[in-house]
Amino acid sequence: MKPSLDRLLTVAVLVLGVACAWLGPLDKQASQVVESGLKRALVSFASARAANMILSVAQSADVSAKPLGVGVSVEVGQVLHPIDEVVSQFAELMLAACVAFGVMKFLIVIGGVWPVSLLLTIAALWWAWLRWHGKARHALLSRVLILLILIRFAVPVASVGSDFVFREFLAGNYETAQQALPAGGSSMWAAAKDWAAAPSEIPAKMEKLQQSAETWVEHIVDLIVLFLLQTLLLPLALLWMLYRILVALIDPRRVA
Repeated sequence: MKPSLDRLLTVAVLVLGVACAWLGPLDKQASQVVESGLKRALVSFASARAANMILSVAQSADVSAKPLGVGVSVEVGQVLHPIDEVVSQFAELMLAACVAFGVMKFLIVIGGVWPVSLLLTIAALWWAWLRWHGKARHALLSRVLILLILIRFAVPVASVGSDFVFREFLAGNYETAQQALPAGGSSMWAAAKDWAAAPSEIPAKMEKLQQSAETWVEHIVDLIVLFLLQTLLLPLALLWMLYRILVALIDPRRVA
């Protein structure tokens, strides 16, 4: 019996998938994307720690200034405390984002090892042979093939896809939000020294810091949303789409 068009198309897609499994055209790009995301998360984490230190120093200065009769600083210090808590939680979330990017980088390496490609090749050729000859598809073989394809390609596809969305729609928001936060490193220590250098200027500095810190919260929320999209929501959405495509192509009986 002459192979049907859908049979030819399915086998051709699997052959292409096997070739990509060995050649790894997405692996290098995905690794670069994850590395860039990790650097962004580290920069945001450093900014969060810098903001946290500045707020902590400000609150410590507030306590030391009370004996001098600077009554206005008491109210400002109380306002800074909840902002300090938000910044601390933001630092924890950025650390989690760094871990997520690190896990993605590790999974790209694991998926690219030759045993995975070999198993994928065997399963794909076996499945393609059955499909080409019009034989009944083995349910277990179909599921194993889908699993191997996901192990090999899921993280690279999700990484590159989510980075495309980030660059096209979210990069500007990230730059704006990141630039609004204090930078880590030497500038953080300079700010701390500046607070300790002139106790008489603490009330004015407190008021200015309060205004700045209130804007930090808005940008922190933006950064949290951006990193949640890039490390969780977009990858999960892309993985779900890839899974549904594979099920429809390889094991259509499981399509709801």
